[in-house]
Amino acid sequence: MWLPLLMLLQAVAPIAGVTLAPGDSIIVRPTETDEVIVVTDHAAAGQRAGPGEVRVDFRVTDGQSFLTLQNNDDRSLDYRAAIVRGGGRAVPSDVCRVMGGDRMGVEHWPYAIRSIALFGFHRTSETDIVCR
Repeated sequence: MWLPLLMLLQAVAPIAGVTLAPGDSIIVRPTETDEVIVVTDHAAAGQRAGPGEVRVDFRVTDGQSFLTLQNNDDRSLDYRAAIVRGGGRAVPSDVCRVMGGDRMGVEHWPYAIRSIALFGFHRTSETDIVCR
């Protein structure tokens, strides 16, 4: 089930994924069923993810796109992404595992992205960096 980010204001039930536009900052809590609960859909500057949560920031600057994920859990985080550029069609994109222990993962695309969908959140005890 996909919901636009604005409809997630009161979401407390797990959902399959989230869609972010440039400038969005959110905090989610991945579940054991590969879904997420949106903790906040407007994370304030400097607001940190709580235990077991992930802060996600999506920015487009000077025609380049950046996605950062701060993983505040002991386990690593795998996820999937699909990006929408100017044409409006979503295409899968490679992303890398985010290590646990309050570490940050950064993804970069050398072009502007209109929106990005994140889904398939999965906690793992694996510690190898894997990109897929």
